[in-house]
Amino acid sequence: MQKRREIGLISVGVIVFLMDAAWSMILSTLSLYATALKASLALVGIIVSGEGLSRTLGTLPLGILSDRIGRKTVIIIGLTLTLVASISLIVVFDPLQLFPAAMLLGLGSAVVASIGFAYIADFTGSTRKGEAIGLYATFMGMGFAIGPYIGGFTSENWGYARRARTLKFICKKILSLRFVRDV
Repeated sequence: MQKRREIGLISVGVIVFLMDAAWSMILSTLSLYATALKASLALVGIIVSGEGLSRTLGTLPLGILSDRIGRKTVIIIGLTLTLVASISLIVVFDPLQLFPAAMLLGLGSAVVASIGFAYIADFTGSTRKGEAIGLYATFMGMGFAIGPYIGGFTSENWGYARRARTLKFICKKILSLRFVRDV
């Protein structure tokens, strides 16, 4: 049973690492993408605020939903929302279209991160919760550390659409991994 718990913890850690890397890859260059689409600075602020607004409004209801239907199902919903956001970022031709994409991105990433914490708390023994949550947060931090670099590099060298395609690729890979189904 202990081995299964460790595998589950590492699996969720890998998921949140990839999710946070993908999320920070987009968010770190979202304002630049908006200005490239001729958004005013005020509109850039509104677009980026959409990400935070959706996190604020969506995390609690989806946390309640995870209590009812299960953590894994809601994590998959969050990953799917992020996949939809990445696809929409590829086809954007007007800065106003970035707002709903930013909201989906924020909601999807917030769901994975917050429900992941709940999953870890459910999954680990009471004597090792602090250690498990610390490891989970370490995976999150690693994702935040590498994502902006990937976002900046891909945007500079191949454009913003390639960056969104990279996010789409990461989300599809996460959803296809066996441990998402087994965690």
